[in-house]
Amino acid sequence: MMVNTKSGNLLDSLFEEKVPTGLAIEVIKITPEMAEELLSTQQPNRILNERRIAAYAAMMKDGDWKIADPIKIDINGRLYDGQHRLHGVVKANVVVEFTVIRGMPEHAKKYCDLGQTRTAAQIAQIAGLNITKQHLSIPRQWLAYHSFNPISNHKALFRLYLKYEKGIEFAVRNYKRSSGSNSSPDVTGVRCAIAKAYYYENHARLLEFMEVFATRFPNPTSGDSDYAALALRNFVESITKGSGTVAKKTPKEEIYWRGCRCIDLFCKSIGVKKLYNNGKFDFYPLPDFLKGREEDISRSKKRINRNMMIEVQDPDMSFFDAN
Repeated sequence: MMVNTKSGNLLDSLFEEKVPTGLAIEVIKITPEMAEELLSTQQPNRILNERRIAAYAAMMKDGDWKIADPIKIDINGRLYDGQHRLHGVVKANVVVEFTVIRGMPEHAKKYCDLGQTRTAAQIAQIAGLNITKQHLSIPRQWLAYHSFNPISNHKALFRLYLKYEKGIEFAVRNYKRSSGSNSSPDVTGVRCAIAKAYYYENHARLLEFMEVFATRFPNPTSGDSDYAALALRNFVESITKGSGTVAKKTPKEEIYWRGCRCIDLFCKSIGVKKLYNNGKFDFYPLPDFLKGREEDISRSKKRINRNMMIEVQDPDMSFFDAN
């Protein structure tokens, strides 16, 4: 169907005059078979990003995909914009509604995807949420560290943020970061660990952990029970500032896993001067990361011998769909 712009509105009439002859805009329900047919028509395009396709497919399966940027087809009937979205339809094996523009001129391909992509923080601002990039970095990294796919799924980020807002805000507000020498390295992995520990540990003790981690000065009356924070600080700096074997071979996510371990030791007042790799043992399991890992979580709970102290509830996400 052609888009009807004859509403009497001045802006609509101006737009109508500028639409090239033969350009058609339609809203179409695209099946996996139709997606494959469209993909077969495309000319050389960007290398496929499999993670992005998986993220799109997950959103489509969950019913979270909304009509937004159009699929574009040129005057010769060939697809030139939308390959990742259409591959997502095929992977998800569902029917998805898209806006489709047919009849695009050949030269338009050169200018496709040159606009500025909106960040998750900008989308949050548009939705009326006061969320910074620093806040959203925590749920984003949780998704990455727990082998989920955070690409482009802003709704998943917002849902995690709103569900665990108290812990995330606690970590961001109290994690000391300044230009002085006595400040914490700007490491998201440590903030991620603190935000999770918020739901299990004494908050005053967590503040003490962050103080020792930032200043390098343990409580003189605590003996070696505060050394876990110093051990983590030394490990973090060997990764973020070092150029040796440890820095080159250690993945950044190891800071997160060892951070959880150090917080656990610190809150138990167990002294440690050197950190060892404990694998991806989850000292602070959150409900959203249980799927497929029930046995691991069961072992974790037996080992840590504690449950979450603060109840969390799924947030109302209607604002996201409305925007």
